[in-house]
Amino acid sequence: MIKIWSMKKNEDQAAKKKPKTSAAQIRVQKDLTELDLPSTMKTNFPDPTDLLNFTLTITPDEGQPVTKYAPKFQSRSDFVLFAGMYKGGAFNFSFAINTNYPHDPPKVKCTQTVRLACL
Repeated sequence: MIKIWSMKKNEDQAAKKKPKTSAAQIRVQKDLTELDLPSTMKTNFPDPTDLLNFTLTITPDEGQPVTKYAPKFQSRSDFVLFAGMYKGGAFNFSFAINTNYPHDPPKVKCTQTVRLACL
């Protein structure tokens, strides 16, 4: 009988040492396993045990710069029109998911400045 109580006490101590998994972590894990990212997107988890904070890098691969003459600009130079002007770039987004996910949306932040060419 004493052996059973000591085994129960050891199980309780082991359960206390193990961190509890929140409902948000379970849902994020499910969502990430179902996610089918294209080859132009990569996820990075700085802390593999923390699924609620990660980064996503997008590297567009479509489009190429095209040089055309713009009739409305009567100048000596050609006007460069970029069809797919983001090709070759890498855009990083940080995701911070609240423990109340999916009821509260994740916070997504573009971690770099994206500059647009004014035409």
